Amino acid sequence: SFNILAKISGKDHLEVARALNQALDKGLLKEETDSHKQVRYSFTNDLIREYILADLTHAMCNLLHERLADYFASKVEEGDESAIAKAAHNYSNTSDLEATRHYSLLASRRARKRTGDIEEIKWLEVYMKAVTVDIRKDENAFEVLTRMGRELAVIGELDRGYDFLEKAQGLEADDSEKATLHSLLANNLFVRGFLKEAEEHWRKAIELPLSITDRSRILNKMALKTFREGKFPEGEEIISKMEELIGKGTESESESIKMHASVIKGIAATLKRDLDTACEFFQQAVNIQEGFEGEYIRRSQNLNNLACNYCERGYFDKALLYLRKSENLIRELGANYKLLTLYGNYAFIYYQLGQFDKSSEYVEKSIKLSEVAAEVDSIISVLFTKSDLAVENGDLDEAIEDLEQMVEISKRAGHKDLETDAITKIGLIYCMQGNTEKALEMHDKVEELQEDGNHVSELLMLKAEFIRPEDDTEGRRLSLLQEAWVRSREGEFAVNARMCTTLMQELIRVNRLEAAELLRREFAQRIMEGAKKVKDKKIRMGFLQQPLFDPFADLFWGRPSTDETSAPPVQTVR
Repeated sequence: SFNILAKISGKDHLEVARALNQALDKGLLKEETDSHKQVRYSFTNDLIREYILADLTHAMCNLLHERLADYFASKVEEGDESAIAKAAHNYSNTSDLEATRHYSLLASRRARKRTGDIEEIKWLEVYMKAVTVDIRKDENAFEVLTRMGRELAVIGELDRGYDFLEKAQGLEADDSEKATLHSLLANNLFVRGFLKEAEEHWRKAIELPLSITDRSRILNKMALKTFREGKFPEGEEIISKMEELIGKGTESESESIKMHASVIKGIAATLKRDLDTACEFFQQAVNIQEGFEGEYIRRSQNLNNLACNYCERGYFDKALLYLRKSENLIRELGANYKLLTLYGNYAFIYYQLGQFDKSSEYVEKSIKLSEVAAEVDSIISVLFTKSDLAVENGDLDEAIEDLEQMVEISKRAGHKDLETDAITKIGLIYCMQGNTEKALEMHDKVEELQEDGNHVSELLMLKAEFIRPEDDTEGRRLSLLQEAWVRSREGEFAVNARMCTTLMQELIRVNRLEAAELLRREFAQRIMEGAKKVKDKKIRMGFLQQPLFDPFADLFWGRPSTDETSAPPVQTVR
């Protein structure tokens, strides 16, 4: 503005006005009115600005920044908070390190309230550059290090965030600050899958004075860990302790606790395979969240939970709808690092719909993002879909490598159900390769993990695969597959479809064609009911063209088989 130009030039206002007129006449500057009806001046071309700056000496640049910084600092003292960042920027280009630290810290605190993580990190980094001693000796070291650790974790830079939090350990802090640090360390370790280490920090934090919000978040994470380990009664006790905090803080704190409790209950119901109840809890969380302003990240996570639930129940159209809503919120915030989870879910859904090229595209996007964002759950999901695609392409060794990596990560993160999924699938691939010894080894591992019975159907199918058809004189294979099919009917859609496919293949093999036809009709009806809910024609066709019908294609379409050893054509049944 004219006033700022006059201030930093140190010249008479009339002299400044004449100089502006000359620059405007020569087309070097342009005059505009901003939204506050204030007249502003700017260069007509960035090249002009760069040319002038290049011609200034370092001393002159330093002087101009000093005058601008002092001007904006005076505005801050007058109560204009919008001048804080401008003062911080200009002081950071001077030799006044004390003023740089002061205003960059103020700017980081303001950014946290207004714009969030990335802007906050920028100003904290400016602060640290202005510290001439070891950062741990700085008077604001604890605040700066813990905030850097927290915000870096938010944007997915978990390893780097942990380094800052670790530096904060041992610094002088009161009990409340120590509790916050232990909580941040635990959350970072938990997301990266180091559960034992995370639990140690939670235990330390819970013994110290904590705010209502921090205490509820720790109980939330502890409950999640307990549920993942299959200890449902213990997890429910922790949730009860968490809900006891409702009403003890502000109204917004209480609503936040209710929302988090709904999410964790939904996760527990999912682990129990009670998907309808899980959906109710996730929807409850979304409804509570609608009353909050901002919090786009949490809102997008709640929508993603709903998407996953609909996907597991076979409602792929609704799953895609909620994923897109979640993605829009993340992109609106500019937090693209949070897309890792969504990309993994897109990949899985498109794989289920038979759109393998699209699924592969999202797997590649996920892999690129996983190099930056180390969220364990998302990486596990991507590895599972990537292994499916490898099997589809006939690259069984690559599929086993992906699944072995998934086993390792799941074990570290306490995901016993996902670890079992991966081992079961490795066993089935070894069966496909004819490696009975390795397949039996996987079978034994799955049996060791079978305490909750969530994977009984997969285990039964794996047992059936060990019995060679030529040795099955008592119909043991068929008996095991029938039991696997019955047990899977109330569970995950994809598992139920896999059991149906395998059972139909066996019924055809043993020439039980009437039973195979009845089974086909029953499951085809379920497929059709799901397809009616899918509005997108391409998605609907993909849904109906799943590999489910392949083993029964000849009978389904009434075409005789070209394989002399296969079942008779469908006319025999009719």
